[in-house]
This record gives sequence, C-alpha cells and structure tokens, in this order.
Amino acid sequence: MAGPLDGVRIVDLSFGIAGPLATMTLCDQGAEVIKVEPPGGDPHRSYGGYTVWNRGKKSVVLDLKDAAAKDRFLELLRTADALVESFSPGVMARLGLDYDSVKGDNPELVYCSITGYGRNNRSEGRPGIDGLVQARSGQQYEQAGWRDGPIFLFMPMPSLATSYLAATGVATALYVRELTGRGQWVETSLYQGVLAFTTQLWQWAERMDGWFSIPKQAQPTIYECADGRWVHSMHMAGGRGRDRSALWRILDIEPVENPWQAGPEIDKILRDAFKRIPRQELLDQFWANDIPIQAIRPAADALTDPQVIHNGMVVDVHDPVVGPTKQAGLTFRLHATPGKVQGPAPHLGQHTDEVLGSLDGAASRRPRRGGGRGVEHALAGVRVLDFGNFLAGPFGPMILSDLGADVIKLESTEGDQMRMNGMPFHGCQRGKRDIAVNLKEPEGREIAHRLMRQADVIHHNFRPGVAERLGIDYQTARNLNAAVIYCHTPAYGITGPMSSWPGFDQLFQAMCGCEHESGGEGNPPVWYRFGMCDTGNAFQSVIGVLLALYYREKTGKGQFVDTSLLNCGVYYNSDVYIGPDGPFQRPRLNASQTGLGPLYRLYQTSDGWIAIACFNQEHWQALCRAIGKDELAGDERFATAEARGGHAKQLTSVLEAAFAGRTAQAWFDALDSAGVPCEISDPDAGQDWFTDADNVKNGLVVEYEHPEYGKMRQFGHLVHFSETPGRIFGPPPLLGQHTQRIMDELGYAGEETERLKRAGVITWPG
Repeated sequence: MAGPLDGVRIVDLSFGIAGPLATMTLCDQGAEVIKVEPPGGDPHRSYGGYTVWNRGKKSVVLDLKDAAAKDRFLELLRTADALVESFSPGVMARLGLDYDSVKGDNPELVYCSITGYGRNNRSEGRPGIDGLVQARSGQQYEQAGWRDGPIFLFMPMPSLATSYLAATGVATALYVRELTGRGQWVETSLYQGVLAFTTQLWQWAERMDGWFSIPKQAQPTIYECADGRWVHSMHMAGGRGRDRSALWRILDIEPVENPWQAGPEIDKILRDAFKRIPRQELLDQFWANDIPIQAIRPAADALTDPQVIHNGMVVDVHDPVVGPTKQAGLTFRLHATPGKVQGPAPHLGQHTDEVLGSLDGAASRRPRRGGGRGVEHALAGVRVLDFGNFLAGPFGPMILSDLGADVIKLESTEGDQMRMNGMPFHGCQRGKRDIAVNLKEPEGREIAHRLMRQADVIHHNFRPGVAERLGIDYQTARNLNAAVIYCHTPAYGITGPMSSWPGFDQLFQAMCGCEHESGGEGNPPVWYRFGMCDTGNAFQSVIGVLLALYYREKTGKGQFVDTSLLNCGVYYNSDVYIGPDGPFQRPRLNASQTGLGPLYRLYQTSDGWIAIACFNQEHWQALCRAIGKDELAGDERFATAEARGGHAKQLTSVLEAAFAGRTAQAWFDALDSAGVPCEISDPDAGQDWFTDADNVKNGLVVEYEHPEYGKMRQFGHLVHFSETPGRIFGPPPLLGQHTQRIMDELGYAGEETERLKRAGVITWPG
C-alpha cells in the first residue's frame, strides 16, 4: 500500500547527516525525493552511510551557479511540494533561491532550512558541523568518559536530533497546507537539536530543592560478566513496589536497600556479583524473571535480532554498488498507509534526464485540494490525549503541544511514575492540561472514554496488553471515535518475541550499538546520559502522528501508528548496513575519546580544549599555515587524504604537540582567521544557555511561572514556522491541576466531581 506522502515531491538540497536522514524518512513514507547535487556530487557521497540515507531517492545534477541550470532548477521547484536545504544562512539568498525569492512562483511550497545555529544570532555564521556544534554548545561537557574534560560524542547527536526536527517541520507544514492552501518557511538547526536531546539536563527554576538530575557517570549500571562481555542492567527500575527478590537470588547476594542510590561499597558488591556469571546465563535468568537488562553489542548485531526483524526494522535492498544489503527499515509505521523503502541509493546524476525531461511542457503546478482556512498555530484545534508515563511516552505529546495542540495528560491518581524524578519529569511535560484519574475503576474508565470520544490523537507507551486491560485500547478508541489517530510507542514493539519485556532507554543504547562505540577503541562501553532513545522514540511518534493527521485531512480516515525505543536505537545506527563482505565499518572513536581521526577531533591546549574539522584539502592546507608548519602540506606522509589516513598516529602526535603550546582562545583566533573550521569546547555553555540574549530573543528559551518552583526556564521552539508559529502553553502541570475544569468540560456536575474525588476516582491539588 502507498505511504501517507504518496504524490508528494520533495527537492533535496541537503548534505551531511540531518537533511539526508530526514528526507530518507519522508521518502520511506511515500514521497518522491529528488536529490539535486553539484557536478562533483554531494561532498559526503563517499561515506558508506549514504548507501542507506540516499536510498529510494532520485539524483539530478545541476550547477546552481550556472544561469541555465538555475532556470531548470526553478522549473523543478515549481512542481515541488517541499524543499529541504542545509546551506549556511545567506547562501541560498546569494544564489537567488531563498524562500522570499521562490515563494512567488510556488506559494504552496514548504521550504525547510537546516543550519548550524539558525539566523539572527552571533553564531549564525559558525560552521554547522556536528562535532563543532557539540563543542560550542557545551554538550561535550555533559558526557562522562574515561578522562576529565569534554568527551567527543561518537553518536552525532546534534545531527540525529535535527533529522527528526526537519522531518517534523516538513510534516507539520504539509498538514497545515491542507488547511490553508499555503506553504511556509520552516527552519531548524543543529543547535536546536542539542536542546532537544538535553531536555532532562538543561533546566532552571528559582526553587529546585530535591530535583533529581541524571548522574554524570560513565557506567552507572553497566557490568562486566564472567566471560568479559558486558550488559546494561536496569534492575533498579520498574513499577511501584516492585519485588526484587529474584534479583538478589540470581546474583547470590544479600538484598540491597535502595540499589539505585548505591555508594561505592554496594557498587563493588554488585559488580563482583555480575562478574561471577557468564553473560548469556545472566541474561536468561534476568529475562525469565522480568528484570530489564540487555547485552551491549555492536550495531550490526541489531540487524540480526529477532525482535528487530519482527518490527520490520530490517529490509533487504540490492544496492548497485555494494550488492545485496540488509539495512535499517522504517522507524515508525502507519498501519493504513505503511510506506516502504522505494529502492537503492542512486548513482550520481542517474535521473537527471528523466526528471528534467519530464518538466518540458509540464504544468507549473498540479491542482491542490483544500485551503482557505486560517490557522494561528499549526496544530490549533487538535486535541491529544496523553496516557504516557516516564519520558518516552509523554515527550511526544509535549512536542505536539508546542506545535499548538491542546494536550490533556491523563495520569493515575498516584501520579506519573517519573514525577518524583524532577528534571527528567519536567523535561517532557510542559504545555499540558492534567487530569488525574483511576482507570482501574469503572467510573474512571468512563471519564477516559468521554475524553477519547473528543480526541483527535490518543498517545501512550504502556507495555502491550495494558491498554486492553484498562479499556483504552485501539479497538475501544475506534468504537468511540472512528476517525481517531491512535499512537502506541512501547519499548520493544507492539508484538513479537520481546514485546512484553520491560524496557528503558539504556537498554536500547546497549543492544543497538551506541554504548559499544561510545567508550572508544579498546575501552569498556560507556552510557550516554542524554536519554536520547526515549526522546527519539517520541519524535518518531510525533512524525507518524503528523503524517496521519495530514492523511486524515485528505481522506477523513484515522489510523493506528506505532514505533518503539528499539526502532529508535536502530535508526541512530542506520549508517551501518550488512553487505556481502559483512557490516559497513564506521570510523571508530579513538581511545582518548577525543574524535574520529587526527583532523576531526578535540585537542588539549594549554588551558582548555579546541575542536577542529578539516574535511578537505583546502582545510588541511589552511591548518598547516595556521600552526606554522607549512612543510607538513608537502610531507609525502600527509600530502593526500589517503596518506594522512595511513599515518594518522604520526599526524596526531604532531598536532597534539602543537596545540599544547597555546591557549584555546589563541588557537581559535589563529585557526578561524585561516579558514579552519574550529570551535572551543565550552565548559560553561550548558549553564549559560538559558540566559543567553540571542537564545531568549529567538525563542530558544522560554520562561513561565510554576506554582511550586517559581520562575522556570526550559528550551523553547525547536522548529520555527513563518506562518503558523509554535505555542509554548506553560509549565509542567501539577498532578490533577486541571481535573475540575476538564470534568466541567466533560459535562460532570460539581457535586458529582466532588463525589468522585471522595471515592478516589479522581483527584486534584489541595
């Protein structure tokens, strides 16, 4: 069956990671994606990950600096529904292809720009390179590693988060266009990607006493087993009052009180216990007793995992260069319009004649349905009912609220199980109205059903089977509301051999390759403390819901949408495919956790750290001049990229010695003026971002009053829309803060509401 974007044409001018991944996602959902490349091709085309990220697209070669070619590009753009570009601010304007220049020819065009830092700020001209954004933003100082100082993030988090933001922006604007008949300019940035993945870490309030913060530890619950292999155990996690007696029996130790608060002595007892048991034996016993745990393994192993395969997250694609491959599949599913991988990655210019030839004599635009309705915010008038708990469920509805939806959080009268955790809870709850209901009571289920009748979207992350037991499952929802969009985001998947297992962010970092790579070559694995499998799972659900809303606006039909944390972990490592010669081998993070090679890494200076990103010969020669070693450019060991790769250790030694001799600021001044992409890795940026004047001015920081914590600041808009801007509704709600008002809206009389509170069916503060 066709995907929800069947008939949509997207022109792709992006390069790097974020844009190509976003357009791959949209292509898999049915869009025709035409990748327009310069005569030499996308400069990143040689990277093996493009075998996956370019799949299903058409390649057209046009030199946009040539007048005739630019005219042909404009003809193509008149037939497009969306454009995605990732040039620095001002480049498209200099080409005469910025949004203001092209919207007159195609007022229905959705124009998506991906930059490093957005516009109208002091960083807008800085290089939009992942490792450099990590450094400048302060994100590298948020990660623990095997040494002090900033840790280079092997996982390109700014880019991966921004791939979600770009796809979210395009999907949102396409939905809005069905209402208004008009396109708009959508903007996001790698810096906004940083903010998306630090939601649990970067918050401020006047009163933060007792707030839990994610610990900065390399291996908080990562353990080595008797055979030298590693696991990530989440034995301390789970539901209220969880029986942990099986844990102590398996480990053969005395019960530990509050194991999640274990000090060094308890930590050693646990580590010694794990190390006495071979990994598979330990896994089997934990799984049999419903204790959440996973093996830490390379990314390619996920592509042979039974649950990953069951989820449809492994697809066979015959690539014309590589041959038969196994690749990551579609990371979310719309069950009525499931989409599919449309084919392999194209050769450079493979479709130039076909695509440009089809323009000759073609109508400038195809007829468009809909339009004429005014919309203040993109999702104004859309009601979302959020049953989720922890982070992976509620974060998605929070993003929908930021886009303008009315989100009602329905939680138990005991509260979301993460309420006690402070910063993680607040990082996924703002902008919602809250009603506290006991769904185990018949009268509580009736309240939920009244809300379900009114909802456009129902969203939750319960384990499979729980919604059915509570009477809020998809079939019940459809019976109440035939056009509803129902989104389920469990840990492992909605069905399959592991679907009933307990799952947490850390487990999918482990089983999909993130932790294996993050420790650095030859080192033990390391946990990323950003919770990015939780947030990524949520973004996948957001994009799925937006596409389902788009499809419903065209057809009137709702549908079931699902994704999972496991799918997200595979997506993060989607550049790894398995070909005839085995898995594609990515560059490895070095043992010092400073980077991926001598020219893309951190270097320690006399007073701090500086990051460089020299990706071409021009950058290399500029670096030689800047460090006062022109002779290196002519040294046969370093004269070419291939030679430098073969003598990486020698080059690293030369550069380490050079950078150690001056301050980070002195090196930044010298490198930047010479044209070398670089940034100081800023230890303070993660603390200063929410008072930064540019961030406040551009809506990247929002402030509101919380009834318990006083003034509160969190990240603001992750995507900017020129016509239907987002709406930050307000702070995270108290438990049941809006119960009484919502009960009024549902038609309950005041005395009935009071009776239900006395009966424990509902509650509210005070």
